[in-house]
Amino acid sequence: MKKFLYLTTILVLCMSIATPVVAQDNGPVPDQPGDLQPRVYLPAVMLMMPSYAVAGQVKDAQDIPLSGVTVKDISGRTVTTNINGQYSMVVTGGNQKLSPSKAGYNFDPVIAQVKINQNLAGQNFTAVAACDAPILNPSFEVVPYYWNPISGNANGYTPYYTAVRANTGSYSGFTGIPQGQLNLVSWSRFRTHEITIPLTATSADVNLFLWPQSSEVIVKAEQKMPDVVGFNTESPDAPVLAGDAQYVAAIDTANNVLGWLVWDHRNDQTWVSYGPLSLLTWAGRTIKLEIGTYNDGAGGGVSSAYLDDVNVSVCPGGAVSPGCSNLLLNSNFEAATDWVIKTATYPSAYTTEFVYSGLQSMRSGISLSIPNPFPNIWTTSEFYQPVTIPADAYLARLRMRLLPRSAEWYAADAPVVAESSNTYDPEALAAAEAQYGFIMDTTGLNTRVMLFKWYHENSAYWLYRQFDLTNFRGQAISVLFGAANDGWNGNTALYVDDVYLEVCR
Repeated sequence: MKKFLYLTTILVLCMSIATPVVAQDNGPVPDQPGDLQPRVYLPAVMLMMPSYAVAGQVKDAQDIPLSGVTVKDISGRTVTTNINGQYSMVVTGGNQKLSPSKAGYNFDPVIAQVKINQNLAGQNFTAVAACDAPILNPSFEVVPYYWNPISGNANGYTPYYTAVRANTGSYSGFTGIPQGQLNLVSWSRFRTHEITIPLTATSADVNLFLWPQSSEVIVKAEQKMPDVVGFNTESPDAPVLAGDAQYVAAIDTANNVLGWLVWDHRNDQTWVSYGPLSLLTWAGRTIKLEIGTYNDGAGGGVSSAYLDDVNVSVCPGGAVSPGCSNLLLNSNFEAATDWVIKTATYPSAYTTEFVYSGLQSMRSGISLSIPNPFPNIWTTSEFYQPVTIPADAYLARLRMRLLPRSAEWYAADAPVVAESSNTYDPEALAAAEAQYGFIMDTTGLNTRVMLFKWYHENSAYWLYRQFDLTNFRGQAISVLFGAANDGWNGNTALYVDDVYLEVCR
């Protein structure tokens, strides 16, 4: 009897928390007497979406792991990369978005959109240092702050902050000799603090606004930049030039003129935009900007300029810089020419299987689409292109898109080690399965330097990489890519696209 009472109590409890479910889906079920639609009572159960493990790695454009990157999923769940740039997190299945972030960096891809129905690895991102804006008070609004007004050789006409007019905000800077004042030889100018242009910068530009005024006769046909590079505008023997000018100059840390960005003589009396003016000529150097007005003390008139909104942007990664050229032929692999494909059992080949842009890329190694175990064999697969970097190049940068693919059961990056311990050895590479890039001699046989080496990496996304080759100026080299298979387990391949050797002379 007691057992019966226990069973009855349990049944009542189950019925009290049960949810009525209609056996047939015939629309809304009326809750009234005479409702004969059958019901089945089931216990109320919370249906949960399954969760899966997602893992990947974040490296910078030089293939160095980046720690401290926050990776966030669509629900806001976050994880941070470790010292090896690796992360792993549990996310809810279905359509997901993974987004990395770290101050000072842009990421590629910005957001990874992926449908997750299993554990996933290879969710890799590339971190590219973001553009820097080194001018701290571009609009002269904080008075006085940042700008260095130079009195030396200004002959009493030291520049100053002013609220007389502004392109934006309330203030600007004034240089030169005000109208009605004594006409003297004068270098009246502001200077920035030191600005370092990275050797690997793809763009370094200055944009600014000048409000030029002059009562001296303007003869544009005679206007030209002075050939006085190297002089110091503060020195007692600063040259006396013919003709007034409003100017922008790049100077070194000792205040010697490196070159002229603007040397103009105008009387617009309105705001005139200048830029973008490229600073890439001085990539790899630390410079300052000098912006001012020169008066020659003659000609019967004086000149001046207000300046405002002086913005400098320095970007270490991006498109081909103005005035620079690409030395490599068939960089996007759209033609079947110019790249030397080494003889191999399974040689590199132009392919449409995976492409970053256009219709073709180049594959090294064995495609994952080919079934195992055949033809997975012990083999190296490589291609290269010889090139000579001009001796007068001030910048030589190699950049590319890479897609490593591998079905090998163990697909994780080996630790980053010194280049000196990573000499090119095809047999050793094939013994472990790898994807790699090297700078070689023109024969493609002898190592100059290693660019990257991965041990059967499998990435879901194309990776951006760039390397500084300026040390090879004046030398004949070759750029080599390859993949090696050991004949066991899954295939390993490397897809390469959009390889540019950008040289600035």
